Amino acid sequence: MVDVEISWSLEGPLETLRDATTAARIDSNAINPGSIDADLTYPSFFCTSRAAWIKALAYLFVRNIRFRLFLVGSTVSDGERWRYQVLPAMDAEMVSLMRDIDAAEALEIEALSDRVERVAQRLRAVDWEENDLLQ
Repeated sequence: MVDVEISWSLEGPLETLRDATTAARIDSNAINPGSIDADLTYPSFFCTSRAAWIKALAYLFVRNIRFRLFLVGSTVSDGERWRYQVLPAMDAEMVSLMRDIDAAEALEIEALSDRVERVAQRLRAVDWEENDLLQ
């Protein structure tokens, strides 16, 4: 049995993630620039604080900034083994395909996606002050 390590990946425009990491006081080296978008992964070498990563996530939610959130499974020997998009939620066709492959796993990912979206709605509904921690 291979041990799979779980990580979370925020993906979005580089400048947006730079702003989020600055607000959350995460080392800017934690951002991995890509050809289209960048990503901020927790846990990673430069992002070891769960609280700071969640602050970066909240920064995006509070400002209604578009981004993608993935749950990623990796192994030391093979690297990334799987990646599930949690936010925005998968479309009906993808969910149906996942149900055909593994119904239990599809239900777990749907439930996780629903919980994340409920949190996002609550964060977006708050009237944040300009001097708030998430400036």
